[in-house]
Amino acid sequence: MKWFTLIVRVVLSLAFLVAGFLKLRDPSLFAVQVHDFRLTPWWLSAGIAVYVPWLEIFAGLGVWIKRVAGGAWFLYMAMLTGFIAVLISAISRGLDVDCGCFGGGGDESDLGMGIIRNLLLLAGVAWCWMKDSRYAR
Repeated sequence: MKWFTLIVRVVLSLAFLVAGFLKLRDPSLFAVQVHDFRLTPWWLSAGIAVYVPWLEIFAGLGVWIKRVAGGAWFLYMAMLTGFIAVLISAISRGLDVDCGCFGGGGDESDLGMGIIRNLLLLAGVAWCWMKDSRYAR
């Protein structure tokens, strides 16, 4: 099972690194996408657009550093839970918005698929965190 955990860790790390770097390419577009969810005032949407990509990048790198891996897994779980809540909120309010998950510019308006993708990522995070915790004992 070590190989499976390694594959899951690589996929999670790459997903967050790619998402973070793609958002950094155009932070103003990401700020607009965050604001389109109508959950935050503009100044907070802009702040989220600046900090979230860096959190994704640090989490993507952090899972490979033993001293900070636990914190990185927690950060993954917190972000994914928040992303899922935001997507559910948008669907329940009937919003037709781009999720901004991978920097936008493409067709990311299927929020239901975004929820499924984030739930799968969350399951992978739970698996890896459990495996890391077990080996740490």
